[in-house]
Amino acid sequence: MLLLLCPAHMQAGETEDALKSIKSRLPFISTGEFYFRREPRDYTQGNQVTAAWKILTELQAQQLVTADLLQLTAHADPDVRALTLLALLTKETPELVPACLKLVTDQAAVLPREERPSGMSGERLDQPITYPQTVGDVARVILYRLGWLGNDPDTEAWWAPRKDNADWLAWYKLRYERAVKGYGFLQDTERPDLRRFMDSLEVLPRATRAWVLLYLVDDVMLPDYWQDWFAKEAEMIAAARELGPEALLEFMRSGKRGGLRLPELDKPENGRRFIIKYAAQLFTPAHAEELLKLKLYTAAADADPSLVRRAVDAATKDLVANYQNFDRALVMAALATLGDVADRDRAVKWFYDEPNVGGAQTAFIHDLEFRKPKEWRDIARRLVEHPSFERLRSLDVMYLSILVDIMEGNGPPPPARDDAAYNRKRLREKFNVK
Repeated sequence: MLLLLCPAHMQAGETEDALKSIKSRLPFISTGEFYFRREPRDYTQGNQVTAAWKILTELQAQQLVTADLLQLTAHADPDVRALTLLALLTKETPELVPACLKLVTDQAAVLPREERPSGMSGERLDQPITYPQTVGDVARVILYRLGWLGNDPDTEAWWAPRKDNADWLAWYKLRYERAVKGYGFLQDTERPDLRRFMDSLEVLPRATRAWVLLYLVDDVMLPDYWQDWFAKEAEMIAAARELGPEALLEFMRSGKRGGLRLPELDKPENGRRFIIKYAAQLFTPAHAEELLKLKLYTAAADADPSLVRRAVDAATKDLVANYQNFDRALVMAALATLGDVADRDRAVKWFYDEPNVGGAQTAFIHDLEFRKPKEWRDIARRLVEHPSFERLRSLDVMYLSILVDIMEGNGPPPPARDDAAYNRKRLREKFNVK
């Protein structure tokens, strides 16, 4: 059927025919991958997943008109209703949301959901792995990404504060996720789509734009350091500064985003990590006491380095659970960076006293790489000459070696080698440790 090749907009009947044609040729739906515009990795004999994906992408055709699609959400065929939602998703216009809310309780069975099993290597299966799904399941895939948790039966009440709200941050998150295809790393093929998304933010009020960037930032900071995906580090700092320290403090205190139409509408945690990480650039000593009251220990120390010991002492009493080992690592990295010789001794003692099993030492080393302490050589030397250096996990010895290479600034570091004996010998030679 060649309807989708026509450059002109379709008539309502043609749109229906196009969806029916797709349905007739489609054995299953890669629902999650379609949300991200991400072609699924095929694992079947005969490339069945790829063949189905090519059919499914016909839903992206520009000729499918939004007004016609909205009418088809009431179609008698549940498969057409489900495909209509996916076609509306590709438009990335707010009409998608009420359409999904309308069908979220629709329990009619549709084409099954295909999903590649986790942990598969190179083997090929005779048939794809599929699971039953309903029209409502397809709607929920989209709505969950927008912050709808499914525990409020009053969909109209949920939609009311978001309708026609240019400050709805989760909507920008949906568009961003689709621009980068949901990847945890930016690929060159996604850069043009990401650029178009970023350009679209320029028309927003400055406060809205800044909060949007902070709302997206946690995806980029998954490794806990900044990556220049959608903005340079300096641009992000400038955007956060435009909001001002008082607005940032209020956000850290209550989750309210000042300057937005509804300051408490979106997730209160998105953006916190960036603000804490860059507290030295965003706050002044005048804000340190308030940050300390909020138990933002590293942020308080960075805002006023003279408070670093108080912050660390308070953190040591507070962060005692096993799962808080990363938090302890960041506090100790701040102490090593901002403190004196005795503080560096204390940080190194913690480094080797902390159980070397959960990655706390890795977090400490990586945070030193971010902080770039003036006394980095003294910190590294103390780590290397410590009696427990020989027992340090091989991976952390490698990370420490990389840190030293980076801080020395003698060009690109040599290729990393996860070879404990090699890296220990190399570090001991650098610091003249026998």
